[in-house]
Amino acid sequence: MPTDPFKQLFDLELSKAAAKERIEPAVTLLEEIRNYGHMLFARCAYRPEDGDENIAILFLYYHLLEMLDAVGIRLPFKNVSP
Repeated sequence: MPTDPFKQLFDLELSKAAAKERIEPAVTLLEEIRNYGHMLFARCAYRPEDGDENIAILFLYYHLLEMLDAVGIRLPFKNVSP
């Protein structure tokens, strides 16, 4: 039999409700940053012929965008399961 949480100290439902008002604007902001980052990547990805010297930093930047996207996907579901 699992132990129930001590409601006077920790109420999961109350924590979810309190966090929801802060999570929603954060998710919107992360989506905007991700979308702007993809547009910036597309603009900077143009390279002249034999101009591969910038490709490493561009793919590192794209990887950072992918990690940001993963945070934006996971953040709204943080409070779904206890």
